[in-house]
Amino acid sequence: ALLRHLGKTQADDEPLPYSVILKVCGIDMALRCCRAEARYENEWVRFAVWCAEQVRDKMEDPRSIAALDLAARSLSETVPMDDRSVVADDAWRAEMQAGNHIAQDAARAASLLLNSHGARAAYTNANIAWGLSGERGRDQQFAKFLEIVSDHETQQNVELVAHRNRDGQ
Repeated sequence: ALLRHLGKTQADDEPLPYSVILKVCGIDMALRCCRAEARYENEWVRFAVWCAEQVRDKMEDPRSIAALDLAARSLSETVPMDDRSVVADDAWRAEMQAGNHIAQDAARAASLLLNSHGARAAYTNANIAWGLSGERGRDQQFAKFLEIVSDHETQQNVELVAHRNRDGQ
């Protein structure tokens, strides 16, 4: 489907915007592709935090909420590793001690923010939030992911134009 959409008959090494992958292949595939782009860790964490925020009301343990808040804070400021480690351990314990599967899933969303890399947290948290909120939640995820990658792709295009102008191209 992707090659056909691109008007190609075989794969090549030309990078694709995430917005194209998202629109053609869906959010699940776009999120899987995130693993190949560790340099965009901040974007993946931003999406993972947003997904976890969607299930905040299902988090029964304050340790999960503390992990979610710390992950959100870490997007805009440096969080000392000691603080991060303590809260991450507490979040993992909250996940293990959750009283029911809904609370456990919500706790897992918070725990992953500090105990995993951004792409894995984004993929897993999107699926947790989808499972707890249904199709409407998936539509919201599509829109939010598109917003995040579009912001990034716009910035990349601005940098490319600036680079070309600087080089006189």
